[in-house]
Amino acid sequence: MTKDLLELDTRRKIFEFIVKFPGVHLRELERSLGMSVQLLDYHLRVLGKGGLVSSTESDKYKRFYAGVKRVEDPKALHPDEKDKLAILRQETPLSIVLCLLRVGSARHMDIAGELDIPSSTLSYHLKKLTKGELIEKIPVGEERGFQLKDPESTLKLLIAYRPLSKDMFDRFAEIWRDLY
Repeated sequence: MTKDLLELDTRRKIFEFIVKFPGVHLRELERSLGMSVQLLDYHLRVLGKGGLVSSTESDKYKRFYAGVKRVEDPKALHPDEKDKLAILRQETPLSIVLCLLRVGSARHMDIAGELDIPSSTLSYHLKKLTKGELIEKIPVGEERGFQLKDPESTLKLLIAYRPLSKDMFDRFAEIWRDLY
């Protein structure tokens, strides 16, 4: 049955893209694959009913993942990883994470200056990253700073499921070279 679902070239392209970039949302699929939203929506529903694609809601976006989480599948993403990956698929949070990967820890104003992000925008994304358990608050002198909560697992996610945007992938690759 599942093999039959992937016989159609369009559906197979959609599925293969989701396998390569889990956590992708509908508009990213539309841009990347050059397909209409209506066509994508139809095929995603078919793939979902067939158990080949699952989805989660995150910040008003429906994000898609290959397969339905199965205990016997060690490659399946854990729900926590799906949530983290959904955040890392967004440009500003990813930029913050890449900055913290590079510098280790930083104060709010240092991150804002480094990334040229307005303070209020940065605060919004730092809260999202903290709530998503990607970063944590730490004392930096008499001020408050931020660092990655689990840099190793965050790196593993970024390596396994590289950023969609070529610019963001290039920035990650540059930081990776600096780290190792």
